[in-house]
Amino acid sequence: MQVPAHLRVFLILALSLLMALALQLQPVSFPLTPGALIIAMAGELLVGAALAAGVMIPFAAFSFGGRLLDLQIGFGVASLLDQATRAATPLIGTALQMMAVAMFYLLDAHHVLIRGVAFSFERIPLASGIAHLDIGFLVAYGGTLFSLGFILIAPVVAVLFFVDVGMAVMSRTMPQMNIFALGISVKVLVGMILLAMSIRYMGGVAMKIFMATFQFFDRVLQ
Repeated sequence: MQVPAHLRVFLILALSLLMALALQLQPVSFPLTPGALIIAMAGELLVGAALAAGVMIPFAAFSFGGRLLDLQIGFGVASLLDQATRAATPLIGTALQMMAVAMFYLLDAHHVLIRGVAFSFERIPLASGIAHLDIGFLVAYGGTLFSLGFILIAPVVAVLFFVDVGMAVMSRTMPQMNIFALGISVKVLVGMILLAMSIRYMGGVAMKIFMATFQFFDRVLQ
C-alpha cells in the first residue's frame, strides 16, 4: 500500500505488455455485446482470484501460526499494522511473514509466479475463464497449508501448554503467589527461547508450503 498507485499501474501495464509480446497470444473472437463482455470480465476475474488465492494462502498460513503463538505466549494484546492489508497483525506473525517473504525470494519463487501467470494465458485463453474450478481442492489446499502453519510452531505451543499446566498446579498449591504476573514473564521467556531454537527446523515445513503452492498452480491450470 505504500507503493504509489501510479507506479503499481505502470508495473501492471508493463508486465502485461511484455507478456503480450512474448507469448504471441492469438486474438479471441467473441460477440462484442455488453453481456458477452461482462461474462468475459467475470471469467478473467475468477481466474485472477483463484491464482491470487494460491499465492496469498501460504503467507496467511505463516500469519496463522504466528497468531496462535502470540496468543499462547501473551503477545495477543499487542499488534502491528500490516501495510499490505491495512489490518492489525500479531507480532510473531509479522516476523514469520517477513521470514516467508525472504524465503519466497531466496527460492526464486517470484520468477515461478511470473511464469505461472504467463502459463495461465496459454492454458486458459482470454475470455474463456475456468470451466471447472474445483472448489473442494481449493478448500483442501487452504486446510493443508494452515495445518502446516500450525506445524511450524507446534513444538513451542506444546511446551507452553505444559507451562500453563505447571502454573495452574502452582496456583492451587501456592495461592499466595501472583501466578498471573509470574506466568507472563515465564511464558515470554520460554516461548522466545524455544522459538529461537526451532527456527532452524522450520525450513523443511516452509519448503512444503511453497511446494504446495506450485502444485496448486499445476492443478488449477490443467
